[in-house]
Amino acid sequence: MSQQFQHQIRQNKILSILPEPLVAGMNLELVELSAGQVLADVGQDLQHVYFPLTSIVAWMKMLENGNTIGVAMLGRQGMVSLFAMLTGRHNRNFKAVVQIGGHALRAPLQTAHRVVQSDTCCGNSQLMRYADMRMATVAQNSLCMRNHTLEQQLSRFFLGTLDLIEGQDFSVTHDWIAHWLGVRREAVSLAAKRLMDTGAIAYSRGRITVVDRPALEQLSCECYKALKTEEDKCYASLLVHLRESTSALTPRPSDFESRSASDRPPCAGPLCA
Repeated sequence: MSQQFQHQIRQNKILSILPEPLVAGMNLELVELSAGQVLADVGQDLQHVYFPLTSIVAWMKMLENGNTIGVAMLGRQGMVSLFAMLTGRHNRNFKAVVQIGGHALRAPLQTAHRVVQSDTCCGNSQLMRYADMRMATVAQNSLCMRNHTLEQQLSRFFLGTLDLIEGQDFSVTHDWIAHWLGVRREAVSLAAKRLMDTGAIAYSRGRITVVDRPALEQLSCECYKALKTEEDKCYASLLVHLRESTSALTPRPSDFESRSASDRPPCAGPLCA
């Protein structure tokens, strides 16, 4: 595994905490995604699973009246699509569309599914723990949209996007935000104007700049902090679990070195390395 490839893997949080043999077996390749690109439409099958590096991909739910609403926003902390990789089956009720263009690593879906199912270390359990966290995120999103103001939801959207990129600004249109939040574009424009008046953000020609992040966090609802805490706890737990599992599979030098030469197995020498 080249140093460049290892660096790319470390850019994605879920890849960085999966066992190395599992990652190596996926046949990952680097691809560039463009803003607005549809990875899978409603009724279509995903051909690949994606691990964003500098891009952000959104899962959108299409409503009967033609409107959309955001379900999950995935960047360098996750993957698209976990469900398909774990089960080998597709969820055709959602649309996967690139929110912010950039790079991602991708693997053929069937290859990734086969590797995960044959994993003998801890990769499968790691992904199931991650799935539990993603489900909690979806539930929190639903709660937020029903109970908090549009300014609070918009603040959380900006903070969540900022967590997935480098820097303090990013491109996004009011139309996209309206589709994500399931509201009218005019409502988004008014809410954004009120946030701009506080000095927390600046908006010009489709580009959002977070001027005062602490102020924006104050304007957001408690959902942002709850989701961030849940994610941090999940990743910390996954990392500990990986280390413990890897350690359990690796013989301790002291166990081997304490044996006498006559007790060592025939292949214990350098020729077996």
